[in-house]
Amino acid sequence: MFHLVDSNVSTYAGGFTDSPNHLVTAESIDGPWSDPVPLHARGCDASLFHDGADSRLLNLVHDWRRPWYYLLTADGGTGYDHQVTVARSRTLTGPYERDPAGPLITARHHPDLPLQKAGHGSLVDTPGGLSYLAYLVARPHTRHGPCVLGRETALAPVTWTPDGWPRTPSGLPALEIPAPDPFTDGTDPRPDDHDGHDDLGDPADADGFDGSALRFRYDTGPGWRPLGPTLDATVLSDEHAEELEGDRIRVLGFTGAFVGLWAWDLTGGGLPADFDEATYRI
Repeated sequence: MFHLVDSNVSTYAGGFTDSPNHLVTAESIDGPWSDPVPLHARGCDASLFHDGADSRLLNLVHDWRRPWYYLLTADGGTGYDHQVTVARSRTLTGPYERDPAGPLITARHHPDLPLQKAGHGSLVDTPGGLSYLAYLVARPHTRHGPCVLGRETALAPVTWTPDGWPRTPSGLPALEIPAPDPFTDGTDPRPDDHDGHDDLGDPADADGFDGSALRFRYDTGPGWRPLGPTLDATVLSDEHAEELEGDRIRVLGFTGAFVGLWAWDLTGGGLPADFDEATYRI
């Protein structure tokens, strides 16, 4: 049985950390998936914890079991103070002890690194017995500037101390790391020309982007041609979408700028909202 838990974050203008959480299930990952089952509206980014036949819902953490119960927490918000911290306990219900060495990974005190906002991680073990941390980063255009590509996914190898704490090589996000080992059954999902390293590359290599410049192109057969003027790509960043009142954030620009219309049933009953028309003005 496959389980999928989601948080319906419909607004960042307040109360977004307490979002309706739902569970869907399917016999196959290809579906069909069940109708969503409401769970609760306390916290977001929930994960199901499986401990044999016992399953529990935990908020704001991703966890797994070794000799200890571990909690990975996303601390410091989603901005430049973001970090992955670890706590552990001998029992599921705690009490939990924080890692005395500090964050597992963060760029908080290194503003000149190319990857920033490192946090919100999950641990995974490869079939060959290696551990990796999958986590989120962003790539600012300037120091603590707008991140045109939004939130990217990064990877870091993890080792374990003799007393059972996870460690990344430097505690800092890296552009390039040794790639995970091939599958133990002899198959390897990576391309034949893979050089043994996984890296996030250069955003200038992406079609249409050149630093903070955004250009559209079209192709009718003979090849790609430029279309229209060069635009400011920083308007697509989370930072551009933030609305401030003094030094305080009034609306959190979390997933970039977009235009849309939505209705949020705060009762959790899934009641519909019908509109005859909508008008958007700048």
